[in-house]
Amino acid sequence: MIAFVMAAFLLIGFFESRAETEGDAKALYLASGVVGALAQGIWISFDCRHLGRRIRRWPLLGVFCGPIGIWIYMIVAYRNRALYMIPISIVVYAVAIALPELLFFWPEDTESALRP
Repeated sequence: MIAFVMAAFLLIGFFESRAETEGDAKALYLASGVVGALAQGIWISFDCRHLGRRIRRWPLLGVFCGPIGIWIYMIVAYRNRALYMIPISIVVYAVAIALPELLFFWPEDTESALRP
């Protein structure tokens, strides 16, 4: 599940980066938004099942509110553990946004140890 969510966010970053360089921003931004919203809703529904909770309307919070919805869910579901889970999720979001920029759209004229 974590691999699916990470792949979805890498796809989001790839779409957004590609939209900025190609100029066809509308379709790719829409695709990245849909993939991200569905990934967040799916994560919440899988987590509810894992914890043995009824799913109810929690996935809609993830779909429509994004990361803030997931953080609200973490506070309600995990209480004290949310204090370290929310910063970890912020790091995951930051990596998922920055990694496609580093992998796919690094300027060719820049010298770096990351670029072969």
